[in-house]
Amino acid sequence: MEADVLPAVAGALPLAVPLPRWLGRPAGGYPWAFAGYERLPGRPASDAGLDARRRQAAAPRLGRFLRTLHGLDPGALGADVPGDTIRRADMGGRLPMMAGRIERLTAAGLVADPAPLHRLLAEAPARPPRAPARLCHGDLYARHLLVDGEGRLTGVIDWGDVHLGNPAVDLAVAHGFLAPAARPAFLAAYGPVDPAAWAFARLRALHFAVALMLYGHEAGDAGLLAEARASLGFVLDVHSPA
Repeated sequence: MEADVLPAVAGALPLAVPLPRWLGRPAGGYPWAFAGYERLPGRPASDAGLDARRRQAAAPRLGRFLRTLHGLDPGALGADVPGDTIRRADMGGRLPMMAGRIERLTAAGLVADPAPLHRLLAEAPARPPRAPARLCHGDLYARHLLVDGEGRLTGVIDWGDVHLGNPAVDLAVAHGFLAPAARPAFLAAYGPVDPAAWAFARLRALHFAVALMLYGHEAGDAGLLAEARASLGFVLDVHSPA
């Protein structure tokens, strides 16, 4: 799907994306298809230790990127893009898993007070308002954003979850990657967002933050753990799009 979709959209997007050039099919006992592309400049934002100023500077560029992506005409892509086959826009079935991860983080001493997290699980809408299906990245968080040596946003990678779905799925990045002070600049670039969609995006950002914190802890990935801690703090700090 990446090999079909990315060449069709790359020229329209304001940030670099992978352009598959080498495609391989199962052969000689190797069972998987694969694709390769030229290395994009930059490093994952999750490894960059970005401060508040750099995140603030990234906000409008990130908003413009998503506005452009969600504004593309799906019918003009020339690819049979799947819908939301794994229910990314329905977090209801993931709530027990998220609650379990929060308890594991608390037991590990990584979360001092789980009550605000459980309260968000209980209060946030598990589904966004219905919206026309748009082209979505589907897995957008700091590790899939590239930044240059100055911390400037340069690219978006890992498009394996690309699909036609509810754009609120991608808005989680505004809660998990940006502090509240940076979100107005994101929204000014992206455009109006339904408050209920914004609230759903916050719940999805919590899903990413607790999963990445647990993974970073268990894998011994200090950079990812630090980014996940920052993300969890951002998620718990609220900004309304109104």
